Amino acid sequence: MLKKYSLDEYVQMLNISNPNENEFNNIVNEFSYFKTNTGTGKLSNYNFERGLLVYLLVGKLKPKNILEIGTGSGFSTLCMAMAMTDFELDGKIYTIDYLPHGEKTTQHYKKSEKSLERFASREEIWNLQNKPKWIEKIEILTGYTSESFHKHELPLFDFCYIDGGHYYSAVKNDFFTTLLGSNDNCVFLLDDYIDKPEFDVKNFVDNEIATKFNVDLIDTDKSRNIDEQVWVTKNDYGMCFIRGKKDELIEHFGRKEIERYVDNHRKFEKRLKLRNDLNKKIPFMKNIRFSKFLR
Repeated sequence: MLKKYSLDEYVQMLNISNPNENEFNNIVNEFSYFKTNTGTGKLSNYNFERGLLVYLLVGKLKPKNILEIGTGSGFSTLCMAMAMTDFELDGKIYTIDYLPHGEKTTQHYKKSEKSLERFASREEIWNLQNKPKWIEKIEILTGYTSESFHKHELPLFDFCYIDGGHYYSAVKNDFFTTLLGSNDNCVFLLDDYIDKPEFDVKNFVDNEIATKFNVDLIDTDKSRNIDEQVWVTKNDYGMCFIRGKKDELIEHFGRKEIERYVDNHRKFEKRLKLRNDLNKKIPFMKNIRFSKFLR
């Protein structure tokens, strides 16, 4: 059952103090911008309201162990670390991404209202923030979801933020994997509920979660300040908050089915990792389809 809220409505319901304005705006400008692929060269910011929401949810729910799938630039990671510091929570954020923390990429940011670009790693930019108390709250895991759970001994999680691969099998695997690794009363937050090609969070939530469990859909772009060439949906959009009993969710899907799905997806991740490693070493291989050799 899907219940829709505006961000303002949800913030009012949470009834938690907002983050320090200067600190929050600083990480918005440093981490939440990216350049659209429309050829306009325009910098867009679709993320800052999501950062506010995860900050407030952490402050309200006070989780001890947080899992984030999809670190990206680290904007949401730092918003949650700021919340854990501000609310004096004794806990840890485990964040998973296939991109190594020290690998340099092109990044876009704003300073004094100017749009700027840099080639740097996530690690370098985080360190420039000079926020050791935030960084101490974060444990960085490099790899894919099932791979990371298989390789590392992780605690049971109280809060899971899923923003990794957006195709159906990845979304389903990320949810199943975090469900198995969660506490009894864990909550889940899924990003990018949107009607857009190759984005299947909406399909997964509509078809497999909201048919039986309560889902809060929070509109996290109330301004709709979006490049019209990129914005491809006029339908519902936002982040999905799911609060369900672990045993009820497992019973709904079936433990054996969950474990089978996660195991099969881990095999797919191994093939994907092999392909990506080859693409880095031999760039022209990107244009060659050879999935039949990876079975």
